[in-house]
Amino acid sequence: MAEAHWHTYQVLTKRPERLARVLARVHMSLGLQEPLPNVWVGTSIELDEHTQRADHLRAEPAAVRFLSLEPLLGPLPSLDLTGIDWVIAGGESGPDYRPLSLDWVRDIRDRCIQLGIPLFFKQVGGLTPQAGGRELDGRTWDEMPPGKLAACPRRRGRPDGPGMTITASTGCLATPPGRITTQGLAEARRHPDGLVVTSRGWTHPDTSGRPAQELRRTSPRKAST
Repeated sequence: MAEAHWHTYQVLTKRPERLARVLARVHMSLGLQEPLPNVWVGTSIELDEHTQRADHLRAEPAAVRFLSLEPLLGPLPSLDLTGIDWVIAGGESGPDYRPLSLDWVRDIRDRCIQLGIPLFFKQVGGLTPQAGGRELDGRTWDEMPPGKLAACPRRRGRPDGPGMTITASTGCLATPPGRITTQGLAEARRHPDGLVVTSRGWTHPDTSGRPAQELRRTSPRKAST
């Protein structure tokens, strides 16, 4: 993970108390003074009786701490969101799925808004993952931690969406600062040392908006740095 800095890794566990010990040994062996910025650490919580996992997560050295509240099987009144950078929530899917109450999600959403924590609502759930849709009160919630690295364009040689920047130093997509939502990615931001992605394709500060096909032909090394 340290060597492949252009990737963002999400490490999810149901035993964060054990992961804290593992991370401490890893950081010591690598001589790290700070957590790796491309490694996000999270724990899953599905019932209120497991909310103490968030307490263990807060004690772990991590650039981003996130909670995966899925499948959400009940309300989480005891959940403390202090020190959490990102919350994912979603219902269960499959033949024996247990129904999700949107009131459970609303409570989580309201607390995230109050604390300024990005929320990603994955699905309502049902017989299939798509059965219940993804909307909560008339909209989707696709927020990500602000200013953090997103997926690396090396997977397919092109960025994932508008509003992202491919930095020449890392070759990865960096989200603009602030609360990032799908709707908020319409405005592209220029970067002094990389490519800029708009809804019309790639551009570059020195190409005056030349089309993506031409840019890929003339600047292949820039796109794969």
